[in-house]
Amino acid sequence: MLWRYTRHEMKVLLIATLCVSTGCAFVASRALRNAPDNLTANTVGVFAGVAPNAVNMRMDELDARERVLTAREAALTTTAPTPERAILAEIAAGIVLLGLILLNFYLDHKRRVRVA
Repeated sequence: MLWRYTRHEMKVLLIATLCVSTGCAFVASRALRNAPDNLTANTVGVFAGVAPNAVNMRMDELDARERVLTAREAALTTTAPTPERAILAEIAAGIVLLGLILLNFYLDHKRRVRVA
């Protein structure tokens, strides 16, 4: 229970919480910064072609499907959130959590004053 701690101990707990949160945000931002730009296209492909004839007319259909899939993949990679956006969202969540922690300390202090 936080109201049993001294004022100095509460400050130490707050600073420790802030340091841990900042460290987690730093590690996550480094991981996002080092991530490859296009995770779905990091594969190696080998293609072999045969001149079209009556037997392999399906090759045109497969090429059309491949173009559609390539267009879908391009649409997915352009709509993916950027690492900067993810970092900003994490910082905003950290600020909200810090506000809740400070509100908790304030309400504990107010309760301690009222009980004493």
